[in-house]
Amino acid sequence: MEKQPKITLTSDKPGARMFMLGNEALARGAIEAGARVVAAYPGTPSTEIVETLFGHRTSLGKMYIEWSVNEKVAFGLAFGASLCGARGLAVMKHVGVNVALDSIMSAAYIGARGGLVLLEAEDPGQWSSQNEQDNRFIAEEGFLPILEPSSAQEAKEMLVDAFRLSEEFGQPFILRSATRIGHSRSDITLGNIRLDSSTFKLDKDPDKLVLLPAVARKHRVLMIERLNKIKEAVNSWSYNNLKLVKNSKLGIITSGISYSFLLESLKWLNIDDKVSILRIGTPYPLPEKLIKDFLLNNNEVLVVEELEPYIENHLRALAQQFGTTNQIHGKDVLPRTGEFSIRKVTEAICRITGLKTPIDFSLIDNAINEASALLPFPPTQSLY
Repeated sequence: MEKQPKITLTSDKPGARMFMLGNEALARGAIEAGARVVAAYPGTPSTEIVETLFGHRTSLGKMYIEWSVNEKVAFGLAFGASLCGARGLAVMKHVGVNVALDSIMSAAYIGARGGLVLLEAEDPGQWSSQNEQDNRFIAEEGFLPILEPSSAQEAKEMLVDAFRLSEEFGQPFILRSATRIGHSRSDITLGNIRLDSSTFKLDKDPDKLVLLPAVARKHRVLMIERLNKIKEAVNSWSYNNLKLVKNSKLGIITSGISYSFLLESLKWLNIDDKVSILRIGTPYPLPEKLIKDFLLNNNEVLVVEELEPYIENHLRALAQQFGTTNQIHGKDVLPRTGEFSIRKVTEAICRITGLKTPIDFSLIDNAINEASALLPFPPTQSLY
């Protein structure tokens, strides 16, 4: 029997499957997208993405990979690649966005030529970070569209799409990952690798690239026009999908990894066919047409999103705009801190619907407390 060649991260074998870390899947996404420049500053939970690319650098052809001295330099390098017509990827953790913010805001005004993607990994629960910063607010301030995956497989596919969409609309895109996306493992189906042997150069154009006030004023108008086109388009993107159940007593809106927790929770409660679900893959800009259809179909609504009530607040404003009188739940039944879990989502649904939880969670809590007293303090737990 002829021995089959080993499948690796750089194999051009569409349809093949590999068991990998979520951050490895994101590295594969950069490969499939044909990213020519990848620059990053290390920081958990994003580090393994570029570490993985470095580990395969001898088989990555013309891809340039760099650990930059800080996040601002990393983003500037990716932005420079985009201005030359190449696909540029900047990778950092959520707090690194603060360091690069000046360059990020300028890039949003100027726009993208080659695909430009900021891959930022957030850390709900602060497992390795000084805060739980929610960068959806920064994206909205900077007119930067977000793609937010709910699984490692989707993270890979979204990264590929982010480059395509950045070029289609001429605007930088953000891919918002999280600890539970990047540090989980699953089977990943490989896609096609985009091969690009083009040569790239910067066309000097001060009227476009030098943000003097007169130039920036023109760019702001163009940036808003680009965002409005994206705002209209997101209603038909596959990452935003609406499942309406006729006469459902509860409708749930969710985004990111929370969607995966929600699906497990509904199965656990045996109500997965009784609840309307709007799954959002673009928290900015939101798919307002889908949201309107959702609100008209459901009187009582639960928003399941980690960290800040970003979608929840926008939903309340849209409900007023659409003239609906929905009862909207969110952070009244779900925490504003830490990661979600199947348990947290299940308890929230039970509080709203009056259903009983499938098991007595207090028994688990008691067992955890007893066991914890016998264990050393983990590095993420306070001694006080």
